[in-house]
Formats: sequence, structure tokens, C-alpha cells
Amino acid sequence: MRGQIMEIRNFDQFFRDNPIPIWVYDPEDYSIQKVNQAMADSHGYSREEMLSFTLFSDFPGAPEGEHILVLTGE
Repeated sequence: MRGQIMEIRNFDQFFRDNPIPIWVYDPEDYSIQKVNQAMADSHGYSREEMLSFTLFSDFPGAPEGEHILVLTGE
């Protein structure tokens, strides 16, 4: 159990501190559930603002032709 707690902490730190923009979304409704600061900064929104978006929201300032890489556990 202690090892699992350390893995979760390590992942949370990896997600939060990663310089690569990352988000987590709900596959049912495509709502954005979690955003790291790099993602918010790259699009010019606060993390809180981005949590009100979906994957289909228009993100002004996003690079033209930007693609979403989706990784699933399925």
C-alpha cells in the first residue's frame, strides 16, 4: 500500500510540474477534468477556466494544426 501511495504522489508531481502541456478528460462527455499549469499557460487561460471546457472547445491562441494526443487505458 505504501508503494502505491508513493506512485500516486510521483504521478501527481509529474503531472503538475511537467513542462509539456497535459490535460485529462472524461471519455463520456469529453469535459476537461484536470489540467497542468503548462497547458493553461500555453493557451492563455487559468487552470480553473480550462476546467469549464471540453475537448471540442475552441482555444484561441492554440498553434494552427495542433492535434490532441489521446492515451487511454483501454
